[in-house]
This record gives sequence, C-alpha cells and structure tokens, in this order.
Amino acid sequence: MAATVLFSFLLFQLVPTDPARIALGANASDAQVTALRQQLGLDRPLVEQFVTYVTSVLSGDLGRSFIDGRLVSQEVGTKFLLSAALTTLASSFAALYLLAQVTFSRNGRTPSIFSALNNAFTALPTMFIAILALRWVFADYPFSYYPGTLWALEGWGFMLPPAIVLAFYPMGILGKIAEREFDRLAKQPYVLAARARGIDERGILWRYLFPNSLITMLSSYTTLLPLLLTGSFIIEIMFSVPGLGALLLKAVLNRDLPMLQGIVIVATAFTVLIHLLIELAYPAIDPRIAEHRLV
Repeated sequence: MAATVLFSFLLFQLVPTDPARIALGANASDAQVTALRQQLGLDRPLVEQFVTYVTSVLSGDLGRSFIDGRLVSQEVGTKFLLSAALTTLASSFAALYLLAQVTFSRNGRTPSIFSALNNAFTALPTMFIAILALRWVFADYPFSYYPGTLWALEGWGFMLPPAIVLAFYPMGILGKIAEREFDRLAKQPYVLAARARGIDERGILWRYLFPNSLITMLSSYTTLLPLLLTGSFIIEIMFSVPGLGALLLKAVLNRDLPMLQGIVIVATAFTVLIHLLIELAYPAIDPRIAEHRLV
C-alpha cells in the first residue's frame, strides 16, 4: 500500500504537464498560474510535498479535482461502491458456476460440457463477449439505464448484464483449476482408501475433493482479483455503468491527476483488503495452516 501511495505521488510529479495550467485553462495568465501553484503548494520542495501528500492520504483527504474542484475522496467513494458491487456480483456468479461444476462432477471428473465452457470462457476476450451480449442478448433488456441507486430492483437489474459478462473469464479460470485439482486429488491415497471403504462418490466429492481444492481455488482468485477489478472498468464503460471506469476515463482525458491518484489508491486498498480477508479465511478452511503458523 505504501508503494502505491509513493507511485501515485511520483505519477503526479513525472507527468509533463502543469497542474495549475490544467486547472485554469490555456487562457490563464502566467501570474494566475504562478499564484495557483503557490496556493496548491507546487512550488515547495519535493520532499515537503510528499510529506504533505502522505499526511493528507492518511487523514482520508485525497485532494480536489483540478477540473471542477470536487472532493476526490467523495467522488471516488461514490463511484467505487458501484464498481465494488459489480465485482462482487461477478464473483458471486463465478462461485455459483463453480458450485454447479462441482455438483455435476463424477469420480473426480468434470463433465464435458463444463470443460468446453471453461475453454471458451478463457479463450474469448471479455470485450468480444460484451459486444456480442450487447448486440444479441441484452439489446432489448428492460433495465438499460442506472436509476441512481442500488437500493432498488432496477439498480440490480441494471447491474446484472455487465456482472454476467465480467464473470465469464474468472468462471473459466476457476473451472479449469477445479478440473485439474479434482483430477489430481482423485488419485491421492486417502481418496482411493475412502473409495475402497465403500464411501459413495458424492461423499468423496464433498468430504475430500472439494474441501481440499478450496485453498488452491482461493489462492487463484486472489491473483484474479486485480484483473477482475480493472476489467470491470472496461465493462463499465461499455455498459454505461457510472462507476470507477467512467471516472477513470474522464480523469485521463482531462489529465485530472488528483482524481487519477485517488482511483489508484482506492482500487489498491480494496484489493489489499480482499487479500487480507482471504488470508484470514485460510485457517478456517484448513486448520493445518493455523497450526503451521503457530510453529
């Protein structure tokens, strides 16, 4: 997280533009630009600017937009809720798909239909799937605009199509990992011994194969999470979701550096938090991990 704060500050310093000139526009006089630079503290030494920036970030103050003066923390926080909801909904669809694949597995083998879907989901670009979905599947979808709140049926109905499209790639990746893990675990001595004792295949599936594959799948999900979050930005733009994706595009086009910094910091904090929660969940899934940490 500290590295992200440092990177965002360096991003602010290394971009070959004058923030004061961006804020005031091309028609502003040199005297106005100089006055604004002094007001923003851009004329101070670099170390002093960095200390001030870190102090502001730690207090929750991410500055103000250079374009319209909006509070970055308030704007990013509002848009982040939509992006987080989209990512969470897509993760839920991926989990349901994975549960369906596990349920229909037999003798540790994944059904052919799921193997084919896994290959298709990982091979097809998400943007291509989004274009097809917008053109052929959701062309006449009733919830085609965001009503302004998620606390309504229309809000979740609006989020449904982009969440389904966003879920395809993690569905394919997690499905293929589960397929390989089940095939590997089905050959383990304890599974063969359980089968020899007469335990039925459903019992072997839910008592041995699925629990012992959860750690691998959760670890894979943590590596997918940053890709899922950044992928949601593209899907948001394509489906007109007013989340971080649209805000990021606007900030890049307007060279609104404080807004860019805020987006980077909030997205990184969200990723770190999810990683931490998953790390805390590992001992609950496999008690041997807790025992290993205590040694």
